[in-house]
Amino acid sequence: MLHQGDKIGGVEVIDGETKEFIECAQQCNLQKFQYEGAFFTWTNKTIWLKIDRAFHNELWHEAFTYTHVHILSQGLSNHALVILSFLPKA
Repeated sequence: MLHQGDKIGGVEVIDGETKEFIECAQQCNLQKFQYEGAFFTWTNKTIWLKIDRAFHNELWHEAFTYTHVHILSQGLSNHALVILSFLPKA
């Protein structure tokens, strides 16, 4: 998780719990893809979390002119599917 808003229910997330992940993403120059679909990607029907994301770096962005990320609603699993589709640079 990256932010407190990435969770509903259960014990509140504190900034120290997400700090290392955020710092790692920043040090690696990772950017979150824009996406469409469900916001929360995991649930046990009491707690909802956004724990699955798609990131890209500058090399990916240069190589692929179009990347589409779609997060499906949970089905039988407690995790949502994250579908990444892309077209290579022509």
